[in-house]
Formats: sequence, C-alpha cells, structure tokens
Amino acid sequence: MSELMRLAFKYKLCPNRRQEQAFRNFSGCCRFAYNALLVKEKEDYQEYLEELESRRCFGEALNEDEAKALCVKLTLNQYTFNYALKRLKEEHLF
Repeated sequence: MSELMRLAFKYKLCPNRRQEQAFRNFSGCCRFAYNALLVKEKEDYQEYLEELESRRCFGEALNEDEAKALCVKLTLNQYTFNYALKRLKEEHLF
C-alpha cells in the first residue's frame, strides 16, 4: 500500500491600510448581495406557496400535484443570478 503524502502551504497576508479597506469593501458588497438575493429567493418561494394555496382554494386544482403542475416556481440559477446581480449593481452604487 502506497503512502499518501499531503502538502499544504500557509500564507499570511499583510495588507496595507488601503488594501485592507478594499478587502472590507469587497466582503461588505458580497454580504449585501448574498443577503439581498436570499431575501428575493424567500419572497419568490412565499409567492409560490400562496399561488399553490389559491389554486387549490379556488378549485383550479383538485390536489397538490395538480396545483404544482399549474404553478411556476422561480429558481435561482446562474442566469437569473447574473441578471439579479446586474440589477443590484444598477440600484446600489458600490
């Protein structure tokens, strides 16, 4: 049986003040974008659940499977993510 040898390198960053501020700005933008898209995803899911319930209440669907077939659930994939990120950049100046 052959021995497996693992190599690892550790680096320590020593940024100056300007670089440190740039890191903070970048991480703040990432946090804001993540939270904004998470809120949008939760709102879309809540609307999906409400649409399911309304279709069942008004008799458009007899059971949950039929209601799911009639409803469109928006998902966040790479294309919708890029579009949403572009809109965020237009709305908020970073």
